[in-house]
Amino acid sequence: MGGEDDVTFQIVSELEAAGVDVEQLPPLMEYVDTEALETLVAHAREHPDAAVTVRFDYAGITVTIAGGEVEVVEREPSTKP
Repeated sequence: MGGEDDVTFQIVSELEAAGVDVEQLPPLMEYVDTEALETLVAHAREHPDAAVTVRFDYAGITVTIAGGEVEVVEREPSTKP
């Protein structure tokens, strides 16, 4: 682990590509068990017929991992008082 196949690396890369300042975010491990996530995604990559999708919120950002691909979507700021 620890390279481009590392899901944590992919999440950070996608956040940066979306213009998110990752230095301002809390540690990812405060929102999800990163070791369990790595294990689950590695299993899904080895068994593509498993059809595993993982979605979680990370500091107001929705992170979705499906088919080994990572997608991040920032939520719009709330207009409610």
